Order: sequence, then C-alpha cells, then structure tokens
Amino acid sequence: MKKLTSIVLMCIMTLDSGCGTWIGNPDKKTDSQAQGVIQLNLKAITSTALLSGDVSVISKSGSSLGTISLTEAKIALKDIKLELGDTSTEEDSASDTDFEGPYVLDLLTNTATPNPGEATIPAGFYKKINISIAKLEQDKADEQGMTDVDQLIDKSIYLVGTFTNLSGATKSFTMSFKLDEEFELTDGSNGINIATGDNNPLIIAFALTKWFDFSGSIAENSNNIDLSDISSSSIVLSEDAEGTEKELHKLIKENIKKSADFAKDKDNDGEIESEDKESEDGA
Repeated sequence: MKKLTSIVLMCIMTLDSGCGTWIGNPDKKTDSQAQGVIQLNLKAITSTALLSGDVSVISKSGSSLGTISLTEAKIALKDIKLELGDTSTEEDSASDTDFEGPYVLDLLTNTATPNPGEATIPAGFYKKINISIAKLEQDKADEQGMTDVDQLIDKSIYLVGTFTNLSGATKSFTMSFKLDEEFELTDGSNGINIATGDNNPLIIAFALTKWFDFSGSIAENSNNIDLSDISSSSIVLSEDAEGTEKELHKLIKENIKKSADFAKDKDNDGEIESEDKESEDGA
C-alpha cells in the first residue's frame, strides 16, 4: 500500500478548487507501472447539490418533516484508501493508495484541513474506497495547525443548528459522534478509471439529506421514529443520549455509513451526477 503522508496546500483554497500538491512519489513505484494524477475533493451535498446549510428532513412516513439549518458542521477523517482492481491479488493490494489524515471537513464551506490535493497513483480501475472516520485528537489537530475545531476534539462528527418543522416551530439541534470505524464505499460495478497521465478529479461526497431520512429507504427504521417523536424543547443526539434520542442516534449512524458516494467529476462542476459514474470498460 502506498501511503501519502506529506500533502501541502500550494494555492488559495476555494469552494471548488481543491488544488494542492503531494510532495514526492509513492514508494515501491516501478518504471513500468503506468501512473495517473488524481485530485481528491471532499464535499458535503444535499441529494442534488452542494450543501448550503439547510438540510431537508424526511419523516418516517417518507414525507417532508422540516429543515435543519446548520451553523456548524464538521467531520474528522482518519484516512482515505483507494483500492485498485478487486484487490484479490497481492499486486493489487500493493497498489492501493492511502491518503493519511487526519482531515477535518467543514461541511458548510466544503473545505478540508489539510487539503488532500493531488497525488500521482497507479493508473487503473478503482472500484472501492474505504473511509476511516475517527475522533480528532488534540495533539493531531495541533500538528496540522487546525483552528476552529475545539468542539470536534474527541469527536468524529459535530453538527449544530436549528430544526424547524412544517408548522414553523423550532428546536435547537446538536448532534455528535465518537465513531472509530471504516466505511466501505462501493457502487455495484461502477467506480473510477484513472487514466495514465491525466488529471482525474475525484469527489467523495457526504449526502446530509440522507443522514436525516427516517423513511427506512437508507437504513432500516425498525423503531418507526423520527425527530417529531422527541418531546423535549431541544434535540441532542449523542452517545450519551437515552430513549428516542439514543435510537435516532443509532439510525443516523447507519444512514451515514450507507450514504457517502464517490465519482470522477467529469464536468468539473463539484457535484456527483449519473454521467460521472464509470464502469471498468470506461462506459
């Protein structure tokens, strides 16, 4: 496995740029191994577009329940691994590429610290991406020079905002996780073809609308609950929650695990669309 551990920002980072350069070449590279350039972008999206701060909430019946207006939303990633081919052979596994973190993705600004940027990796078809989400440790944040992450320390996900139901009633909303898990992103036979020598913009997207879909279409809602079942004046979802809040926290965790997506951004619009999906034959 090639470990990309020295990634630096080489230009001013904007919402869509994601530009940066990895210093050095992956180890164990052979002269005969074809190489491609990949540009890794981390994004937060609704079901159809980049997240602007408002997230639609879907009820247990599948109808609209209201909106969560976020004022802070961050996620900590331990590492991101791209798996070449089916990784069934030792040669394939040795060609896997590991972007080592930690990274903090601000889901409202779509900026990652540090910026994963560009790297030269083996060309080929990548069918699977593994994302490790883990608690952000203070010493790691200090090493990376991270700022404005105090609320995320010892957590892996932290969201703050206001939930407004369809009648206009509001409740303060706070959600946090202390996950230390690896999520596998696959999409059937689809994946990304990294062409030799090309700049291949890759998006890994976190679809927040799916996080708050309680209809059971993402993860099974065996308790048939949603945010309307919380009777308290505020909504606090965490590992320390009890009752309905605890069960909703578990359900959202499963939604998170099943809702991330990836694709090559063919038209450079910063969004994942059906035409961005690729099969191994390039279709």
